[in-house]
Amino acid sequence: MSTNSEKHDVPTSGFKGSDLPPYITDDPPKAFIIGGGLSGLFLGNLLEKANIPYEIFEPAPSKRRPMDDLMKLSRPTQTFNLYTADMGTIAKLIADEVRYDRVLFARPELYDLFLRRILREKIHLSKKLMSLQQNHQGVMAGFSDGSTIHGGALVGADGVHSAVRHHLFNTMKEQGKLPANDMKSMNRGYMCFLGTTNPLDPVKSPGVADEESCNAMNIGDKSSPYTASESNKKMLNNLRHFKIIYGTLDYIFDATNDEGISRFFFEDMLMLPSTGAGAINGMQDAVILANRLYDIQPTSFETIKTALSDYRDECFDNVKSQHSITYMSARLQFDHMQNRQVLKDNVFRPQVNFLPQVPPRGTVKIIPQRPSTRRPEGRRN
Repeated sequence: MSTNSEKHDVPTSGFKGSDLPPYITDDPPKAFIIGGGLSGLFLGNLLEKANIPYEIFEPAPSKRRPMDDLMKLSRPTQTFNLYTADMGTIAKLIADEVRYDRVLFARPELYDLFLRRILREKIHLSKKLMSLQQNHQGVMAGFSDGSTIHGGALVGADGVHSAVRHHLFNTMKEQGKLPANDMKSMNRGYMCFLGTTNPLDPVKSPGVADEESCNAMNIGDKSSPYTASESNKKMLNNLRHFKIIYGTLDYIFDATNDEGISRFFFEDMLMLPSTGAGAINGMQDAVILANRLYDIQPTSFETIKTALSDYRDECFDNVKSQHSITYMSARLQFDHMQNRQVLKDNVFRPQVNFLPQVPPRGTVKIIPQRPSTRRPEGRRN
């Protein structure tokens, strides 16, 4: 997922012809990752472990520097409480059946954790993708600075306004292969406020000093505003009376500088931005893609194409499920539905095939994972 939220110029489409014989080698394919956000950096970390060559190309001119190391950043929580607008309890969910704590941390800290494990020479900034060409020899990408790259696989990790996706869609549309649904707008109409307070007084905010995080959500009623002025200040004033577990939002707003609050309109989101679903899905995809790239032997146009097809098949059902949750989440108001959804979200637990496996936890039955084709149980007949 790219941290650059601007819409990219649509890259040119094309198919590069070649009279050369198909490229085949015993070396792993070199992967080019377009986008240096969480998903791109996470995939880079996995490919580093698998000894698969890669480089990351980020459109932005600079990157802010915003397990064991992860747990040092986090304060876990074992519960998730859901309340009405008047603080009536709708549901209290406990992770007994899942056996994983909810690990909460600031996104910049996770980003920095991933970034520290990437060699500086493998990240290229100010690389805005403008063209793609591919054939049986590989893939070639061109950037706005006139440079080009050649490799075995190109990964689009550049966000919802992905230049890679624009290229693929344009090419598929020209070939008459683009489904009609993919031509429609992805508008979901979400709006989200993001803010960081100044240091809070533990006396007025008891949870600040706790070792365990507090995780709660309020579902508004008919009195909650669903329209907003263009001014952040005016909209915040409309929200000051909203109840939270420690009182109302007014003291949170008062402890936040105006420049520390941003409003984001998520008009093209397929997944809920407030839950981090897009970033989580992107990192799950990175695990599966790394597994499929690791299994490529030998490297050729056909083996790469098969690996990417397998990746799509393994990811598709989970993406559809997350998309449907976008419609459902705001309407869930009953305990049994919440618990059922939490369990459903946790049955998809892809693991990296080329690292030691984590034993299953909890009582829920997780979705079986396709084993590596480098192992006897994963080889095709």
